[in-house]
Amino acid sequence: MLTTNGILLAAQVATLTALTWSQADEKNEKMNKLERLRELLVSVDRPTDIGKQCAAEFEPLSAVQLLALESDKSPSISLFAGWESFRKALPSEKLKELNTFLSIMENRLGFKIPSIAKSVPQQNIVQNAPEILMDHLITGAGTSLETPDTLPMTKKAGLVTIARGPKAMTMSEEALNRVLKNYKFLEPCSFNASLGADQSYVIAYDRYGGRFPILCVDTKKSTLVWKSTLWNVGELPAFAGQLMPRAKMLVVSEKTVTVFGLGPYSELHVERFEASSGACLLRYASNFWRRD
Repeated sequence: MLTTNGILLAAQVATLTALTWSQADEKNEKMNKLERLRELLVSVDRPTDIGKQCAAEFEPLSAVQLLALESDKSPSISLFAGWESFRKALPSEKLKELNTFLSIMENRLGFKIPSIAKSVPQQNIVQNAPEILMDHLITGAGTSLETPDTLPMTKKAGLVTIARGPKAMTMSEEALNRVLKNYKFLEPCSFNASLGADQSYVIAYDRYGGRFPILCVDTKKSTLVWKSTLWNVGELPAFAGQLMPRAKMLVVSEKTVTVFGLGPYSELHVERFEASSGACLLRYASNFWRRD
């Protein structure tokens, strides 16, 4: 027969076991949610509800939890964790955390991104972090950066030609229009392109911040190789107000195509694709693609 002490001990063991199982279940659930996010961030065509899921996962996390996720296997998760660490930092720690975030970007993107100088006023860092990051990304991308400047487009005999200096790319105007009609552009598109001898990469976007396409074109055959979608900074809300025109930057390497830019309200987004297939490798937006 169990003694009173034995009964109490058994009850304590049972309680601890149940608590351990509960904690394990909670941990597994969190891991499952993160795994689903890792998959969704690179597999779906639009950010509907995913931004809310990201915010719901990251905003409650502690500094220690965010630090652990900064080295996550997913570059998207890693960037979100670093950004949240910056957002939650005390004012006196903002510069340090923003430089940490730049280090994460440098590691994940492979750009040599310079640190933010200590002389930058603290108020500027708090208010203008995305613009500061944008400037440093442009510097880090260096000579591989493609900008929309001096990129004329001509249309003739059913063909569209985009040129930059001596380089040019041609594709069917009908094929281009078939792609563009799947996106909600509220004004004539702006274009940016990286023109290569074998493959060229083209993005078409407007200043309102919604989804836009990236196309890979066989330069010699003038045929579409693949197309994919950039989430940008989310769809435009019902009331937009005054908007700032924003350019999108393009960086192409042997294996990847990276696009980054600011949204109309200074939201920063960075997205990367596999150069050979168009598979998405990374998505990040400083506003979690929320436009409310």
